[in-house]
Amino acid sequence: MKFRFSQIIFKTIYHLVNILPYKARKIICRMTALLIGRVFRVRRTVARENIKKSFPNLGKNEINSILNDVYLQLSFTLMEFLRTDKLAAGPLEKYVEIKGEDYLKDAFARGQGIIFYTAHFGNWEWLAAVLSKMGYPVTAVARSQSSLLNSEIEKIRQLTGLDLIYREKGAIRKTYRCLQEGKCLLILGDQEAHHKGWKVNFLGRPASAFKGAVQLSARTGAAVIPVFLVRKKLEYHQLIIKPPIFVDRKADPEELHSRLQELTDICGEMITRFKSHWLWLHRRWKSY
Repeated sequence: MKFRFSQIIFKTIYHLVNILPYKARKIICRMTALLIGRVFRVRRTVARENIKKSFPNLGKNEINSILNDVYLQLSFTLMEFLRTDKLAAGPLEKYVEIKGEDYLKDAFARGQGIIFYTAHFGNWEWLAAVLSKMGYPVTAVARSQSSLLNSEIEKIRQLTGLDLIYREKGAIRKTYRCLQEGKCLLILGDQEAHHKGWKVNFLGRPASAFKGAVQLSARTGAAVIPVFLVRKKLEYHQLIIKPPIFVDRKADPEELHSRLQELTDICGEMITRFKSHWLWLHRRWKSY
């Protein structure tokens, strides 16, 4: 009964946001951001401390401005995710401009697969969808959700042909096979890795990062390409494709750690440039 009720509510909202005009969608996003960020103050203290410690030179007003925009960006992301069918059906140029596609074309032509390395930055859900819609066989590594609406969320994610691998038993073998077949694997590299990760410097602070991306690259020869979706306005983005990073098959642990730090630095640079695009609500620095 609870599952059925949740489905009805979800589908009602889903259909509503897909018939509302653009201006109405923007108003709803602003109201949602206001409720979540200022009224209910969802993880606002966590986000404030994260920003303050990462950028100690910022004043109180600057931090508050970033915080308010963070909640607005998250509201935009949710709205866009619920309209993924429009992205899937429409012309790509209506939603995205692409910068650096030659890096992607050259790396894919090698036939050794690609590891897309990104963060909870901008609309990371649409990032995977955009790369898939561009014609690349993309598989995203995701956390297994216990939500009653997981099946509905999965359906939306797969609208553009995206495949999913959940972090569970057998996941490593599946990711390895994906790259061996010359396909593309998308990894969110900014998640807290706890004891499973390697210590890196992230935004000037020690953090634990998963090492899977560099290890997979070394074992398969796949290029690691940092990618980010920068929002220009609601439902319009710039896809930034960075130059590929290659990890030698004979790389020792020190070299692997160096490449992981390089990828972490790229994420940090993008977050520094577009501060409100990152998910500051995440408790990223738990390990140190």
